[in-house]
Amino acid sequence: MRLYDKRIILINKKNGGPSEARKTGVAQAAGKYIGFIDSDDYIEKYFFEYLYMAACAEDADIAVTTSMVAFSEDGKTYLKKSCFHEKKRQLTNKDRCSLFLHMGSACNKIYKNEFIKKSIKYYIPTTTPAEDNSFTIFSLITASKVTLTTEAKYFYRQRKASVSRAPVSLETCNQVYLLYGKILAQLQDLAPQDEQLYAAFIRRRRDWDCFQLAERLSTCHERMCFLKQTRDPRFHVMYLARKIRNLLKKAYSTSVKYLRNYE
Repeated sequence: MRLYDKRIILINKKNGGPSEARKTGVAQAAGKYIGFIDSDDYIEKYFFEYLYMAACAEDADIAVTTSMVAFSEDGKTYLKKSCFHEKKRQLTNKDRCSLFLHMGSACNKIYKNEFIKKSIKYYIPTTTPAEDNSFTIFSLITASKVTLTTEAKYFYRQRKASVSRAPVSLETCNQVYLLYGKILAQLQDLAPQDEQLYAAFIRRRRDWDCFQLAERLSTCHERMCFLKQTRDPRFHVMYLARKIRNLLKKAYSTSVKYLRNYE
C-alpha cells in the first residue's frame, strides 16, 4: 500500500476489537481531521473532501453527513434518511441528542485532530456491538461546534451474517446494558447543566439497542433472564410494549397479505 501512496501508514496490531484499533489509529494520525470507514463499507470518491470543506467552513470539531445508503448482498439499496432535512450551522443540545439517537455510527463523521485526541480519554473501550455509540456520544457532548450536511455519500453494507444481525449471548446483552450505565455515570462531569436532557436520550438509545439485542437471544428463557438482571421496571415496560407492537404489526401484515390473495 505504501508503494501506491507514501502517505499511507500501515499499522500491524494484534486484534483487540474496533475500540482498540480506533484508539491506536487516532494516536498515530497527523492530519487536520480524522475519519473512519468500516472495512466492508465504501464511500464516494470525494466523501472526505465534502466533509472537510464543511468542517473548515465553520471551524467545526465534527462534521457529519446525516444521510447514509445501506446496501445488501442481493443488490438492494435504501436511503437511511436524515433526522435533519437541511444544513444546520448551530446545533442545540437537543439536536446533538437526535444525532446520537439516530446516527450512532462513528463512520459518517470527521473529527478535528486536536479535539478527538482530547475527547477520546472519555471513551470506554469495549468489544460490544454498541462500541460506536459510546464513541459518538462522548464526541458530540464534548464538541464545541458540530456542522451538518445531508447528502448521502457513505454506503453501509448489510450482510446476512453481519455482527449486527448474528445471534448474541446473554453476557453480550448484559455488557451493553452496563456500558450505557457507565456512559450515564460520566454525564455529571461532562455536562452537568444538561445532564437530564442527555440522560433521557441516552436511555432511549440504550433501550433500543438492548431490545434489538434481546430479540437475537436464542431462547425466551434467556430474554427473561436478561430482563430480570437489568432490574429496571422502566426498561421492562418498554420491552413488553415494543414486543406487543411488533406482534400486532406482524399479525396485521399477515392479514393484509391473506386478504389480497383471497381477492
